[in-house]
Amino acid sequence: MDDGYLIARRYLAPRVQTFWWWASSGAGATATGGEVITWTNGNTIAFFEEFTHVVERLAPGGLPPMEGILLLLAACRENWDDSSREFAAQCTEWASLERRALPDWLAGVFQGLDRVNALAADQRHSLPAKGSLAEAVFDEAPHRGLVSDASVIVDALECQPPPELIEQRRDERLTLDVLLEAFRSLKPGLDRLSPEALQLRTRTGLEQIVEATDAELWPSDQMRMLLGELMQDDELSGLARLARSLMAAIHLPRPLAAPEDVPAGGISDISNRGNLDRLLISELAHDDLTLAVRVATHEALYLRRETPPKQPPRRRAVLIDTGIRMWGVPRVYATAVAMALTAKADRGAEVDVYRSSNDGLRQSDLTTRDGLVEHLEALASAPHPGVAVRRFLEQVDAEGMAVDAVIITCAEVLADREYRASVMGCAVPSYFEATVARSGRFTLAARTKVGSKPVCDAELDLDGVLAPPRRPNSRLELIDRQIDPELPLIFGTRPFPLLLPHQVDLECAWHVENYGTFAITHDRRLMHWATPGQGAREIASNMPHGQLLWCQPKSFAERTYAVIGKQGSPVVHQVEVDLATWESRADKIEVSEPVRAVCSRQGMLFVIGKRMLEVFVLPTRVHCESQPIPTSTHWIHDRYFRGQGGWYSLSHDGGNARFELVVSSQKIRAHSLVTMFDVAGVQGAVGLLTSGDLWFSADETVKRVRHGFKLGVRSLLVSRNGRRLVAWGTPVTHTAGDGSRKLIDVLDGTACSACGELRHTVETELRGFVSPRTLRVHFRGIYADGNALVLVSKNGTHLRFRNTFTSRHALDFVPTQSKSIECVPFGDASHPRGASYSLRVARWSDGSRAFLDSRGLLHLKSTNPKVPDATLVLYEGPTACWTSDGRICGPDYFTGGKANTNVETVFNEVLCRFASLLP
Repeated sequence: MDDGYLIARRYLAPRVQTFWWWASSGAGATATGGEVITWTNGNTIAFFEEFTHVVERLAPGGLPPMEGILLLLAACRENWDDSSREFAAQCTEWASLERRALPDWLAGVFQGLDRVNALAADQRHSLPAKGSLAEAVFDEAPHRGLVSDASVIVDALECQPPPELIEQRRDERLTLDVLLEAFRSLKPGLDRLSPEALQLRTRTGLEQIVEATDAELWPSDQMRMLLGELMQDDELSGLARLARSLMAAIHLPRPLAAPEDVPAGGISDISNRGNLDRLLISELAHDDLTLAVRVATHEALYLRRETPPKQPPRRRAVLIDTGIRMWGVPRVYATAVAMALTAKADRGAEVDVYRSSNDGLRQSDLTTRDGLVEHLEALASAPHPGVAVRRFLEQVDAEGMAVDAVIITCAEVLADREYRASVMGCAVPSYFEATVARSGRFTLAARTKVGSKPVCDAELDLDGVLAPPRRPNSRLELIDRQIDPELPLIFGTRPFPLLLPHQVDLECAWHVENYGTFAITHDRRLMHWATPGQGAREIASNMPHGQLLWCQPKSFAERTYAVIGKQGSPVVHQVEVDLATWESRADKIEVSEPVRAVCSRQGMLFVIGKRMLEVFVLPTRVHCESQPIPTSTHWIHDRYFRGQGGWYSLSHDGGNARFELVVSSQKIRAHSLVTMFDVAGVQGAVGLLTSGDLWFSADETVKRVRHGFKLGVRSLLVSRNGRRLVAWGTPVTHTAGDGSRKLIDVLDGTACSACGELRHTVETELRGFVSPRTLRVHFRGIYADGNALVLVSKNGTHLRFRNTFTSRHALDFVPTQSKSIECVPFGDASHPRGASYSLRVARWSDGSRAFLDSRGLLHLKSTNPKVPDATLVLYEGPTACWTSDGRICGPDYFTGGKANTNVETVFNEVLCRFASLLP
């Protein structure tokens, strides 16, 4: 009998004279089926799944006495009041038999268990609630066992325990001391337990709110926080987007110092690594072969120089021209430049912002919304800010500090003779001049006494970044009058009023938290699945071809973004969806070489090629930089690369893209990490080891995964949010149900067999929303049978629209008996401009038409203007109908629960009338 079995039995098996035992859910109280734990009177304490879940949650910190866990689980049940009275009487009896008195603090433990029983149902009934409750109560409990023993017990509970493991132990009885030990494990947690603390712990993992620190925020920190807040602001979001775009283009060069003025430092230490010119002179006493061996084996000694002192942060002073030449767009543009300069200042540097006024100089506070609004409201009527600039430069010179002075105005002001004369002869030897223009042009130049030198320039699309936020119109539907009037009116209705199913290619679908699933179909339609069990709404029908190279799992400023293209092709497009108005656009991103992968970090979009990395600003697509990918690294997944020194990740410091070392080869051997990836909601990177376990870079811990593979696991696919992955390996044992592929849950550390298509396996969020149905699209003609419409399929089947007057309020589209009536054939027809789907039309002699839509729709357009246009979904069974006068009926799957008309009314007043007027 091995040690693991003895450890598990010692913990799980009840003792003699106990108050609980294992039972079977379908047998008597003395059965040992292991499906439920009961009191000795047969009342339920906990089911096997509940007990196992709690044990697994507590195992990382060691397990408290089993009796303590059972008492806590018993207090979660509705029968606690009766059971607790009997148990208290049993404790008193045990104490009298041992001729001892129960401690006074025991009453407080029973009161605490009563408080647990009084918690709300959602805090004590479900498995997650019981797990969180147990963690809160036993967090600081004494007498918790060894973590290694807990791991053995969890393994024993992985499946239903055998009867011999949990049958009663005859060699030991439950004494009062053992019972008091269980009570002591409960006491600290129950004393501090409250519903509010438990609810907070469930949401955040904390039992009290973290108080804000008194740490000082520098102007750059305040500005970055303000920009994040303004992105959600209806009035100022355009200004924030413009400032963030400028942050990628603007920079102030540091002044160079003479070499003799730079404190180089002396010798601080001796090292075994360094440049050959720093070898100790004594090393040169060795012969050539010995010296070469010492250098190669890192035994040679080198001088290590003292690290030069870090340059102190340079203060910035910014003057914004608010004169008459800057009114309108340049005024907003200049403010965005000042905000970008503030946000990109050195951390720890002071930033002072001033504005010109009619009487001189005024200070502005751009780090708060109120101060920003006050600055935008201030106007000056002077044609140029000459007086303010002179005072500004005199103030900078008087401070006698290292200051970067920037003056923001327009090119017309700099060309003004009066302005140049007013600032001529200023004492400041050098400063910067930034100019903005209504066209979107921005330039920055360094001005000295000998002239001007360009520093940087950019040209932004101000219409795109300063456009007001789009909000949904108060009307439910808008008609686009640019659509061909010969087509049914539904083609100009926004948003599209019916929900439609389609076959989803998971390689072109992505999930956005709190908003549902988006997908691009083979015919280039952008579809949105918002509610499980319903169809998808069509957002656009002119999306670019390609696969989903990158997507945003969370919304940003009520928008979601994705990049569509093909690996190995230089053509990629950024897709933007406004989640408030459900409008979309697709813009081409100019890249110089075929794309291997696309990823993002810190608001930047990285396009990875074979040799070059190109960086763009999200969402404006402004190109920031291009840099070669180090030849010593090669791309593995998302933003992660592997090289000789270890694993690297792409990031951005606000100015340039960087390859940051995540883990060096010395810490974790590079070949022991199979892949690295980001996980939504987890700080730092997560890596899959060849052992199949997970490594977390934030705290450098390893999470064990019970996958049943031998050493040599490799990754097959990672979900887009990083929370699941499919790994391949060789099973240790080839038992039934074992496979070579396992789906690993990164957050839980669990694994289960994976079968079928990989993307379908890992993207569980997509599968939860997408519920496709099959629509009929292949018909050769249509005819009217009395007041009913009948479609004839290509194989000769006749399907009729009818009203069954049932409670489901839906039309029926069902097969019917064929009749010898000549059908009107469908022929080719023009489709809406830019649309990717196709139309075919059947024409009657009076001009009435029926359009067969490749999306699975039938559109009816009568020559009688009193008959509204109608659109029917070609679903065999209960289906839906929309009319151009705003009526809609049918199942929720097609209408989204927005049916507003009885099906009988639509059937009689629209469909039957359309059919009766046909020749």
